[in-house]
Amino acid sequence: MYQDKKSEIKNELYSIGEIAEVTGLSVSTIRFYSEKGLIVPSYIDESTGYRYFSSRHVWKLEIIKLYKQLGFSLDAILELQETKSLDVLEQILDKSEYSIKKQLEKCQETLENLNWLREQCDVFRRAKAEEGFVIRNIAERNVLYMGVKSELDLWDLVMLHQKKIRKELQSQKTIQRCYGYILKNTFLEEGELKIVGEYVDLNSYSPSARKELRILPGGKYLCLRKPYSDWNNKKVIQTVEDMVKTLKIKPDLMILEEVSLYLLSWEDTLYELQIRIPE
Repeated sequence: MYQDKKSEIKNELYSIGEIAEVTGLSVSTIRFYSEKGLIVPSYIDESTGYRYFSSRHVWKLEIIKLYKQLGFSLDAILELQETKSLDVLEQILDKSEYSIKKQLEKCQETLENLNWLREQCDVFRRAKAEEGFVIRNIAERNVLYMGVKSELDLWDLVMLHQKKIRKELQSQKTIQRCYGYILKNTFLEEGELKIVGEYVDLNSYSPSARKELRILPGGKYLCLRKPYSDWNNKKVIQTVEDMVKTLKIKPDLMILEEVSLYLLSWEDTLYELQIRIPE
């Protein structure tokens, strides 16, 4: 008699596999929802542990799917089921809307960064094809700067500067930046790369730490682009010194600046030597 009643109950219900087929949810997902209390099986076979559900569970699961598509958490869905309150629903909608808007802002920032990085690829290709000296008009730049009194290895300087401006960089929502180095005024005479400071140039940047700010003057600069490794080549440095003498320039500022953000190889990164031409 008990077995007949058990069979009768099961015949009016659906197995978890059947419910999964109808809703498009996986068996494991439905089982998880059941364990979380989002849906309660109509019947559990004590001998097998199998769960059975009614057609009403299909409607419940469709509602849960809808809420999930809107970004509701399972805890929020459970709260709605327990309270059946429009006020609670509206509160959750407000939170979800705020969260989605923040995600959209983040996606927009990421898209802008992707487009900028794509532009950097074109900048690198054009720069690599450029040969010889060029005189450029370069606008005034506000940069985050760190100078050193004693000579440091490049990477030691980078580490010190990054540590110093870490919070400033983390506060920025953009990757749009370039790094540059202020060179020792006797760089050409000594025939060896001498760095006395590093800076970071950030687009549309308003620093909170004004003491870190340095203004690089605008004006005409004699420029030459080479991979970083070439700037330790005495022949290259001699070529620059000869050009400076030919043009009768008395440099008051020499800069080595990244031409573009090149993420594939540090050794191949192009740097532009910028020698300011005093008026």
